Amino acid sequence: MGFQRHLSFWTQKVFYFSYILLLPLLFSHQAWSIVFIGFLLMHLLQSLFLLLTFYMTHHVEGILYPMVNTDGYVNTSWVVNQVKSSNDFHPFSEFVNYILGGFNNHIAHHLFPHIHHIHYPKINMILYPILIKNGITPNQTSYWGGIRSHLRLLQKMGVENYINQNALALNLK
Repeated sequence: MGFQRHLSFWTQKVFYFSYILLLPLLFSHQAWSIVFIGFLLMHLLQSLFLLLTFYMTHHVEGILYPMVNTDGYVNTSWVVNQVKSSNDFHPFSEFVNYILGGFNNHIAHHLFPHIHHIHYPKINMILYPILIKNGITPNQTSYWGGIRSHLRLLQKMGVENYINQNALALNLK
């Protein structure tokens, strides 16, 4: 990084920590430990929210990932692959779309990456009936349903991995 980037990076860091930690320490009349715990909790909850939001766009039950044939090709179209390997949650909600920056409309995001996310709910009103008419069911959950589905998928994958490892160990003996 050049000098300009370093200057920008460190200026932003100093501003952020001053705004988020220093000002509350000076003016909130709270113990430093309360301010620090609040700072850590804010980052922990925000990170957990983003982590679960990102994971449920592709890693829930019902997501299909195409298999490569012996020639190294995927036997599905690009569009079907994008639809079947993505998950939407609350795809017609302009409010949720605004709050999550379009991550809730992940199918539209993959099919139309150069269109601004504010248009995704309206695109879905056109896209979903076309997909369903052509026998392609888009993956869709609620936010909490997506989290539960992601956790069930992790559990299922863990059990399958455990069984596969034990079967492999038995075959090696």
